[in-house]
Amino acid sequence: MAKEINLDFYVANKTGTVPVELYSRRTGFTASGYEFVTLPLAIAALTVLNLMLGAVYERIREIAVFSTVGLSPGDVGMMFLSESISYGVIGVIMGYIAGIIGLSLLLSYHALPLGIYPNYSSGFVVQTIGIIILIVVLSSLFPFLKSARLVTPSLERKWKITTKPLGDQWNIPTPFFFSSEQEAVGFIEYMNEYFGAYTMESPGFPFATHGLSLKSGEIDGIPYKSLVVELHLAPFPANVNQTLELMVRNISRERWTAEIIARRRTGDMRSWMSSNQKLLDSVRKQFITWRLLTRTEKEKYYGKGANSRQLK
Repeated sequence: MAKEINLDFYVANKTGTVPVELYSRRTGFTASGYEFVTLPLAIAALTVLNLMLGAVYERIREIAVFSTVGLSPGDVGMMFLSESISYGVIGVIMGYIAGIIGLSLLLSYHALPLGIYPNYSSGFVVQTIGIIILIVVLSSLFPFLKSARLVTPSLERKWKITTKPLGDQWNIPTPFFFSSEQEAVGFIEYMNEYFGAYTMESPGFPFATHGLSLKSGEIDGIPYKSLVVELHLAPFPANVNQTLELMVRNISRERWTAEIIARRRTGDMRSWMSSNQKLLDSVRKQFITWRLLTRTEKEKYYGKGANSRQLK
């Protein structure tokens, strides 16, 4: 009856014995209106999915650049997920403002049916905004995974150590190369500065440096430059000490490769291997950071390397 005659009814079976119930045309439409937004939400979800997949495939070269400079699959995926969330938030805000303006115009020209009173601060507005943003995020999950897969097109998602210790020595090859002797020597000086910054055994530090030295020479006629570091590895109560040698070798003309050699001095084998996992992750990040330095920043380390007698 409320729907037919467009009036609100307050009904009670017996006066004062049961709660009064409201029957209203407006609440009737509110309770049964969700089926009308299902199709628009599905269309919006497919539109966002198509938009983000197109963005991923159009920027394959850009993704390759991100992978080259060392961004992880998660970092690249989050870029596209953040982009889609930004689209969703901006679209919701613009749609809300446009809706207020449109309803205001309709009210001013008396174009709305009788009995409809817009409520711009209703809880349903917040609910609708939340649903739309949720739909946008869910629609972006597949493009997120797709872009992450393009960065590392395999099941491996990080640098894994492929060797095992032989006695107290652990030779660890790295996937990092340098295009010239100048760059290789500059990187050695950069890592010399990095290790030299950790001289205190402080909580949260991956290691404490107790000694640094530079050297150069030849192994089987192949020239090399290296940084030798005396380290106390975290956690410090485990008393794990080692000598770490970061070596760059000239494997071909203008091509140098990096290798890490760890020699255990104290501590049990299991603690030594576990502590080195954290240390090597820190070193890996420095390789990546080196690639991100500007030419001007690298020139400072090139100059230090050129003036170092130990690296000549």
